[in-house]
Amino acid sequence: MKKLLLFLFSGFICATAVSQITYYSKSTGFLNILGTWGTNADGSGTSPTNFTTANCTYIIVNNASASLRTNWTVSGANSTVLVGDGTQNITFTVTGPRVAVATFSVMVNSTFVADQNCTISGSTAHVNGTFNNNTDNNPILGTLATGSTFMYSRTQGNGNQSIVNATYYNLTISGTGAKRLLNNANTTVNGTLALNSGPTFILNTNTSFYCILNGTVTGAGTITSSANSNLTIGGSGALGTLAFTTGAQALYRFAINRSGTVTLGSALTVSNAFTQTNGILDINSRSFTLNGNITFPAASTNGSISGSATATISIGGTGTITNSLFVTQSGTANYLKNLTLNRTGQTVALGNTLNMVGTLTPTAGTFAGGGNLVLLATASTNVGRIGVVGGSITGSTTAQMWAKSGLTGWTLLGAPGLNGRTFADWDDNTTITCATCPDGFMYSFTSVYWYSETAGGLFDNPSRYIAITSTGQSMSTGQAFWMYLGTSTTNTADILLDAKGTLHTGNVTFNLTRTSSGGGTDPVDHGYNLISNPFPSLIQWSLLRNGNTNVANAIYV
Repeated sequence: MKKLLLFLFSGFICATAVSQITYYSKSTGFLNILGTWGTNADGSGTSPTNFTTANCTYIIVNNASASLRTNWTVSGANSTVLVGDGTQNITFTVTGPRVAVATFSVMVNSTFVADQNCTISGSTAHVNGTFNNNTDNNPILGTLATGSTFMYSRTQGNGNQSIVNATYYNLTISGTGAKRLLNNANTTVNGTLALNSGPTFILNTNTSFYCILNGTVTGAGTITSSANSNLTIGGSGALGTLAFTTGAQALYRFAINRSGTVTLGSALTVSNAFTQTNGILDINSRSFTLNGNITFPAASTNGSISGSATATISIGGTGTITNSLFVTQSGTANYLKNLTLNRTGQTVALGNTLNMVGTLTPTAGTFAGGGNLVLLATASTNVGRIGVVGGSITGSTTAQMWAKSGLTGWTLLGAPGLNGRTFADWDDNTTITCATCPDGFMYSFTSVYWYSETAGGLFDNPSRYIAITSTGQSMSTGQAFWMYLGTSTTNTADILLDAKGTLHTGNVTFNLTRTSSGGGTDPVDHGYNLISNPFPSLIQWSLLRNGNTNVANAIYV
């Protein structure tokens, strides 16, 4: 029994406590000198005998601009150097060619400056405040706390720096040269990515890794990307503007899952996959090209694309297209200048109203308008149109026509290039009069006529001008009309005419006639046919004329 009790007692006395010794820096002196440190808060008291003892904490305080005279290594096990105490504003600067090796914790309100030519690659940095790296080497990055800022600011030499793959809060790119993300892991910025003009921020070039932005982007700098770069936008609120470097405006994958707006500040091409789960992508006045898989938001409440009267979307390459294209429905955000679809076997379905002020070109694939496509007329010389249709367009389209202000009177108008339209489509935009028209038949005046070349006589023969009898009369493809148009008796304001129906596509054959009977012996007195452009698009007269040699090389209006 005695032996057993002795054994238990000896086991208890083997347990020892490990104490942590804390040293504070004085208001003067270089930090690598032992006498600069003491155990009291003002730096007085007992100084350390070396920097190799374990379990020591060195707190840099009392000196707002602390520095080193020579190299400094704090190598004791479990020992650490705190830059600041979380209250004082302390700046600790390591200048070249000095070497600093320690586990550093940069506290709130304090800054670690690694100046040019110094070496910090053997150190570990935990950052709650600011770490300004102005060297060509990096510490091992530990915890980068919420609210912290890590800066890559080198200017010496070519200014180039490698950016450690880590999860940053605020990341600032300044100085000069190329600041390049390493290709070892993902890089995340949860706070502000500040891009200053001067340096170039270069994304990963390995398709396995991503740059993830969950905060905001500020500054006048640009992002250099490549066809192997991935960019993911998360978080909430307005991101800011993504401006890509000229000549390097490409991404492999681009994903947006953000309850806010992402704005393009330059053209961008995505080669592999564009995924928009939530949020608004404002392409601004830029060109946005998608050549891989596309996933649009599942509903307009999830997200949309904002355009403008100068914005362009091009869809080419291969891959699937999932969900409908929703555009933002405010102001001119649902405008696009040009939209090109060149993807065989795929469909772009419009989920809400899109106003085209330039050209929609379905080279390959199907553009399903769903009644949401508007060929917008914003002036007499600025009208949305359809380009060469190599694929197909389905659903109803609204085609607008702009009649410029001036004197009230007769003008030539053509059918809008839509199937199955009648004058009722225009009757809600302007006054149309005829014997049975809803607007009346005052003074037995008919305001719309069409022209019959086969009626004979000279071109001004009244029998060749055939009055419409109702607004239900159809406007045949390619048919033109002589119409009295105006908003008042003498002068007229601008008039916007519109009609909605399926687009007429494919070849159109006009059966032109030449009727010589009824008067006039000169050949130029006959053969006038009043026709209009059968498509809501531009035509090239030279091609039309060269393909029809029996048509005079002249247009009369």
